[in-house]
Amino acid sequence: KLAQLHFEQECDRMTCVVIWPFASTWAVGLASAICTQLLILPLACLTYMLRGSRLLWLLVAVTAWAPFWLLHIAHDAVSAGYFLSMEQLKFGAFFSSTVFSVAIFRIVEQAAGTSPPGANVTLRSWLTYFGAACDVRYKEDGNPVRPIALASVHFLERIVYRLVGITVICSLLKQFGMRPFTVALLGEVGAPGMWPLEQPTLTCALAHVADVYVQTFVVFLFLAFAYDVGGLLLSVQRHMPAEVFRHPLVLSTSPRDFWGRRWNLMVHSTLRRSVFEPVTKGLGWSRSSGALASFAASAAFHEYQFTFGFFPEYIPGKVTLFFLAQAFICAAQAKLEKVVPSSHIPRVVKWFLTILAICPVGHIFTGSWIQHGMFDKISTFTFMVEC
Repeated sequence: KLAQLHFEQECDRMTCVVIWPFASTWAVGLASAICTQLLILPLACLTYMLRGSRLLWLLVAVTAWAPFWLLHIAHDAVSAGYFLSMEQLKFGAFFSSTVFSVAIFRIVEQAAGTSPPGANVTLRSWLTYFGAACDVRYKEDGNPVRPIALASVHFLERIVYRLVGITVICSLLKQFGMRPFTVALLGEVGAPGMWPLEQPTLTCALAHVADVYVQTFVVFLFLAFAYDVGGLLLSVQRHMPAEVFRHPLVLSTSPRDFWGRRWNLMVHSTLRRSVFEPVTKGLGWSRSSGALASFAASAAFHEYQFTFGFFPEYIPGKVTLFFLAQAFICAAQAKLEKVVPSSHIPRVVKWFLTILAICPVGHIFTGSWIQHGMFDKISTFTFMVEC
């Protein structure tokens, strides 16, 4: 009875506040998307005109450098107090960096001759493919796959589900600095994204893995939300987007299954066309070399994104360490499977081992998101409950 009375008193003292989505966050995201699409439109036209030409490699270099020049101009303008805030600029830059990165890979595809045949049929089809947030699905004859009935409604439903998921998880995690398990176990220990070395015990390590897992779930929901918005826009144009995620955090049975068949298949297919196929088919290298080159390109893509989006505080090289670790883990899995066949291991055990393999070094990635306020910005896209 005393415990119940104490609980009721605590509940009476607890007050919860519902925080509405920030209009400024939506405005910055929308403005960034529109501005970057306008900037890459002439690039897309020039790429189509130069297809097959070696000048495309020069265009790759210009496309990679030009956004940083624009960012310096915008940074100086914000510092002088002309428009936006520094945090809004960083958030917009993070959005824009993704669009520019995809544009670079699209140009590389044209230079290497590995673009989908259906994308090159007309200038209009190329512009759709070049600027799409998701891969466009094509038939064998090169014509685009048309969306199913009510596809737009389906994407709208998924957008709502993603935002509700972000609301629930971020409302629970933000009060613990996105590290609920470590905070519950040790208190506020270490900087964001750091391994809790103060107590290097098994319990502490599992708490760290659990923290990275829930942080990754928020990353997944945010990326899925962004891709669903892109899928909605494609479906309105009567194009069927390719699936981007296949339940990576709940159905993956190995690190290679996670990265190769379930997590961010948009990036996976882009790297296959722009890196893996040119390396293996064009240069005649082995598939293992192609896989390593793809991991290196993925690291370069994220370094570009983080350097551009978290300018000027981001320390180059951090996210590369994460992808080097993942490449090593996948290589180790390939060797281990030759000794211990995975077919005899229960699926739930394989899922748990996958999480234990990927998440211990995941703080290198998610820690940058915590440090630079990305999770805070993500939470302002939707409702939040703070108690």
